[in-house]
Amino acid sequence: MNNALQRNNRITLRSILLVCMTLCLMSSPWGSLAPEQAYAAGGTTYYFSTSGDDSNDGLTEATPKQTLGAAVALAVDSGSGEGNILKFKRGDAWNIPLGNVDLSGLSGTAAKPIVWDAYGAGPRPVISNLDLLNDAGWENVAGTYQWRHAISGYTDAYRLYVNDVPKLRQPTSAHVNTPDEWAMTSTYVYVNTGSDTVAPTNVEVHPVPPAGSVPVLVMNDTHHVQVSSIDFRGGSSWLAIEVHAPGSNISFDNISVTKLTKYGISVHNLDTAAPSAIVENISVTNSFFDKVWADHMTVADTMEYGDGIRYMHAVDGGVIKDNRIINFGHSAISLTGYEPTMPGVHNILVDRNDVSGGDAGYSRTIDVIGIPGKTTNNTIRRNYMHDYTTTSHVQGSYNHYYSNIFAGVKDTEVIPHSHQPYAADMNTWYLGSAGQYMEARNNRFINNTISESEQASMVIGTASGATGTDIVDGNVISNNIMTNWHESYVGDIALNVWQSTGNLDVNNNNFWDGSATRPSVKFKNDTADSKTASELNATCASCADNTQLDPLFVDAANRDFRLTAGSPSALREGAKVTDVTYYGTDFVDFFGNPGDPSKPSMGAVQYSGMSLANVSTGVAPTFGIPGGSYPGTVTNPVYLTDGSTVSGTSVVGNTGYPIAYIQLDLGSYKDVSMFKMFFQASSHLYTYKDLAIQVSETADFYDAFTIYNNDEDNSIGLGYGEDEEFIATPKGTTIMMAPKKARYIRFWVGGYESGDGATSPLTYIKELEVYGTNPTP
Repeated sequence: MNNALQRNNRITLRSILLVCMTLCLMSSPWGSLAPEQAYAAGGTTYYFSTSGDDSNDGLTEATPKQTLGAAVALAVDSGSGEGNILKFKRGDAWNIPLGNVDLSGLSGTAAKPIVWDAYGAGPRPVISNLDLLNDAGWENVAGTYQWRHAISGYTDAYRLYVNDVPKLRQPTSAHVNTPDEWAMTSTYVYVNTGSDTVAPTNVEVHPVPPAGSVPVLVMNDTHHVQVSSIDFRGGSSWLAIEVHAPGSNISFDNISVTKLTKYGISVHNLDTAAPSAIVENISVTNSFFDKVWADHMTVADTMEYGDGIRYMHAVDGGVIKDNRIINFGHSAISLTGYEPTMPGVHNILVDRNDVSGGDAGYSRTIDVIGIPGKTTNNTIRRNYMHDYTTTSHVQGSYNHYYSNIFAGVKDTEVIPHSHQPYAADMNTWYLGSAGQYMEARNNRFINNTISESEQASMVIGTASGATGTDIVDGNVISNNIMTNWHESYVGDIALNVWQSTGNLDVNNNNFWDGSATRPSVKFKNDTADSKTASELNATCASCADNTQLDPLFVDAANRDFRLTAGSPSALREGAKVTDVTYYGTDFVDFFGNPGDPSKPSMGAVQYSGMSLANVSTGVAPTFGIPGGSYPGTVTNPVYLTDGSTVSGTSVVGNTGYPIAYIQLDLGSYKDVSMFKMFFQASSHLYTYKDLAIQVSETADFYDAFTIYNNDEDNSIGLGYGEDEEFIATPKGTTIMMAPKKARYIRFWVGGYESGDGATSPLTYIKELEVYGTNPTP
């Protein structure tokens, strides 16, 4: 390792820690302070409700104001210039089709920021610029299962949802032949319910504005703002929330951003006339981003777009942490800097996010790219990046990627997109608009676990046409475990290093696809000469101690990538020490465990010090149904959490109420990360329906995270479920997630369907297990 790289990286870590401490005090993303406490020194508090009146003083919950316009007008105290606290009633929805909230030019102060938050009980208040159609306005198209509804104020729309389920647009109403489809004219929208007597309900239309772009929330030259506990929906033709430079000290915590055209939140500078403007110290934490997509929405010849969270061209200092991001047609998280005249994206911590492609036809989990010097000194760690369709870019320069899990890469079915079903890459290309190549220099890719990719686990190199080998140079690939590549492309390898690559250290990695002798690496040879790990060590001067051993994970098939006592010692305690101790006390594994720095493990999970355990054994379950208490009794509830999968069976549900939940109180906060569900299996192939898992810090579940949901018709009421159904087996089913702080767990159930088509409202459960550790920062 050269001294310049070492010196630069140490400065980076100090910078990121300072940013994190600033943002922690500002927005409390780690939950050490409740939102109300975090701004105790704030200005005047005003309350808002859709049942309020702007003529009220707004100073109490009993006298709320009503409109978003009034809220914007009161954001800053006209006398002191300090920020005020604006609270919106939970359960209320502000539907403003083609409208938005514009905080541009407004600023609070460090002591008294502008605060947008919620009050009361119930789900987050909604701010939406979708058009919620009146249920009474539908009329049946005679002789069909189609229904139409008049629209006004717009003549075109981007998308349409029926009871939170997205529909696929057709060119004319004559093509709307199934409940998955919709169409429109300049005066009507058309949907199909499969019935000529049952009209659609809760239909939202995403209208196209007559002119311009209308994000649902806009900030430009905005400073010292905190946004918490709001549900944002809709947006412009390309994004929901825009934060444009200049800006500083902005936080989003515990928000929801859904039902989008392309992007969730974009923090950027797009003004080439003011290229030095930058956004500083911005955090997005504990939030949920979902474009809301479905399998039937993907069309093979149609491109998909959009990022969940994008920091672009001009951002310095920030945190993206503890979010769930799903269903975006480009990237879940993007740090990109490719505008030559702008400062770039630097000093961002991307930590402990759960990101996946969901039902998107084309998706990557992380996109860190930049032309030389523009995307640097960022840290991406402890993220669960799973079930996506194209490579995740881990590029830029002086960036750190460690303790991440990359799992489940399937090639996209969308023909116009690039087809690169490998897990991660430092594979740069020429960007014509910038007149330069993207770079991958002096990055550290350390202690990650990669599994289940259709092609290579990782590709490194420069696209054809580059001169020299300095575009991809000085990178370190160390202590990683790469397994189960070439799931459909037989003959591929784990690590593919192109000839165009410059200096590269490849040390103490383990490559395993079931063979200790089959070649697993190509090193600077594009056409031949695949090598085993031992051959790589013998022929590459900068490669050492790489292995080809069966990791013997706890349960690789279900992505439990913990090492066991039977795992090879080279993996349990044979990682390169200096690549771990390099980070000092900042190094932790996927679960927040520092391990033993004197004998660290390979991969994202350290063997030493691991404390992941079933934390639900003996917890007494409680039960409920959507919106109420559970009617009747549950058969044998003690078996749900008695720690045994063979002691007996609990039966949940009945004919009148097939949808129910089982709630567990763990007694204290845990970082939960894994769930095991054991349902009664049958030779009749039981598929359990309407299953979902939620985690919450509070017993009311108003701000819960939904971790798994296979409910495709929104029977539960949690929105469209994009997760796959499964047939119950005696081995049970494991659901993984990025560690998330929670005390309360809900398992939703809705009966089963057997292989012969029979259905039952009853759910037969052998055991439910929740795995977690003590909370970590």
